[in-house]
Amino acid sequence: MYRKRRRIPPNSFTMVELLVVMAIMTILAALSIPAILGVMRSSSLTTGSNRLVDQLNICRQFAMTKNCQVEFRFYQLPDPNAAASAAPSVYRAFQGFSLDYGGTQTNAITKVMYLPSQIYMSSNSTASTLLTTNNPPYYVPGTTAGNALGIYPPASYNYLDFHFKPDGSTDLTPSFASPWYVSLANQHDMIQNATTGLPANFITVQIDASTGRARYFRPN
Repeated sequence: MYRKRRRIPPNSFTMVELLVVMAIMTILAALSIPAILGVMRSSSLTTGSNRLVDQLNICRQFAMTKNCQVEFRFYQLPDPNAAASAAPSVYRAFQGFSLDYGGTQTNAITKVMYLPSQIYMSSNSTASTLLTTNNPPYYVPGTTAGNALGIYPPASYNYLDFHFKPDGSTDLTPSFASPWYVSLANQHDMIQNATTGLPANFITVQIDASTGRARYFRPN
């Protein structure tokens, strides 16, 4: 006797089920995006700090290896979202130069290194003692230097500098009371400390004036 086969429903979702899944995915994405952005900002901050410490160490090593003075510059440039001809406002690049025995600039030993986009060096004197004019560090307007810095004309950059000596030490005044450091942060992070002008997530790069060694600290 012929038996009629029972139809098996296809393996598929109904429109209601699809809408529910899409709603759940949208909620999860909305909850995770802030965390992902935070991780990306933190990663950029780490990258910028590593670049700065690496360049400081390269310049110190060059001074010791070549038995010469090396000038290390912190460049103040226009905001990364502004035109190259805008006024300098943010410290966000650095470079090293070798000097001859008379203290005259000879050659750039590193190219201009830029911090990742939105990462900056705080010019707050409490957060960054290396970005204050104490002779040293010495302040030089780009118009005094007279040369363009890449795409930036002389009027669009300034710099502060100090020097590594042939023994690896610096010309910064050694002081336990006033150590030498510069703090890096992300422009998108909200400022948490009114005194330092820094957000909760920042990195401080410190230089030992007597030995020239650089290292960084991250409170969070």
